Amino acid sequence: MNRANVAGTIVALMGFAAFLFLFASGTNAPFIYWPNEAMQGLAFTFAWGLGVPSYLAYVLSIVLMIAVFYSFFRIGKRLAQMLLR
Repeated sequence: MNRANVAGTIVALMGFAAFLFLFASGTNAPFIYWPNEAMQGLAFTFAWGLGVPSYLAYVLSIVLMIAVFYSFFRIGKRLAQMLLR
């Protein structure tokens, strides 16, 4: 991997950790269970707030988590490409 991909991966992991902290820090669950807690919280928000069926709420929460990770990866990769020129 080149330096831009490594930087993008590091930024994506840090951003995803911040996203998990935002959604799951209020629970008493250990850190290892935070991705599950965040997914459950997002699914609840979609199901209760928007009124979508539960299976669609879980799919939407997974898609949103992937989108957050990918967005932070693209931001990190772009910043690394700009700074490493």
